[in-house]
Amino acid sequence: MIESVEDDYIGEAFSSELDELIPRTRDDAVERLKQGRLFRLLDSIIKFILARPENEAICRDFLNAVIFPDGSREFTLIEVLGSDTPPARLRGRGSRIDLRGVLDDDSMLNVEIQINYDAAHASRAVYYWSLVHTNQLESGDLYKETSRTVSINVLGFDMLKLEKNFCNSYSIRNDGSSRVLSDDLKIIFIELPKYIRELKKPGRKLKSKLERWLCFLVGLEDEHMPNMAEEAPLIGTAIEQEKLFIVDERLRMAYIDDLMDMYSERRREARAMKLEKDKLELVEENKKHLRNERRTAVKFAELGLTIEEIAVTMGVEDEDARNFLA
Repeated sequence: MIESVEDDYIGEAFSSELDELIPRTRDDAVERLKQGRLFRLLDSIIKFILARPENEAICRDFLNAVIFPDGSREFTLIEVLGSDTPPARLRGRGSRIDLRGVLDDDSMLNVEIQINYDAAHASRAVYYWSLVHTNQLESGDLYKETSRTVSINVLGFDMLKLEKNFCNSYSIRNDGSSRVLSDDLKIIFIELPKYIRELKKPGRKLKSKLERWLCFLVGLEDEHMPNMAEEAPLIGTAIEQEKLFIVDERLRMAYIDDLMDMYSERRREARAMKLEKDKLELVEENKKHLRNERRTAVKFAELGLTIEEIAVTMGVEDEDARNFLA
């Protein structure tokens, strides 16, 4: 059986690194708003900063940092095609933005922010990528007219336990030679807990534009980017846009409600996972008990006791004693 990425999921639903950055109560959220502090990974904030036409330059700078970290190429224009939240039937909370990046290949882009744990996110990312990719063609169009489709997934949990890097990119390659079959598929996963742990290492400096953007998204720029205007002017612009969000009462209230919904969902998910864990532990304990019972019955049988005598000695029914020896 071929091992898939999903076989490598970590069982922990939530990371303490990210939880520390999320307001726990409505009062806490309001107090942080008064200080100009937002949890930026919420749907309302992400779309305000990245998905509005007037913020195209900000969005383009972020996408260039993710897709072209070496700076060898860059998008010259980004067009927002649509944005929505994943259907309720999909577990976890997230936001999705579909964009078109004007490059020499007119790439299609899908950005998804997934904060709450989703054990099926690898499959989900491929599915969303396929929707964006296949929707390019109309009846009669040629397959060669399709553009490359890039899926960017920013995750609030550790998904790829065998990968040490916080940013990992996948494509269609030959299993033996690793040669690329087609550049049409690129799926990028950014695991924020891994990034935060890396960032908190003593003496750790920001190494790239991508790291500066992630530092901003998790809200640690004051600590790690004191010279924001010089280091990342478009992130500085994003912060100015954020101030417009904060002074809008309607947006503030929607943000707080969204935040509380997200936190309630995280607690429900945590309780559900604990219940599942408890069930598995109970099943394992029962299996262990049965193994011990069988071993005991076998030892009594080896001593020459009959089924009836074994049943009486162990305090079980005759049928149970027979099953232990089966």
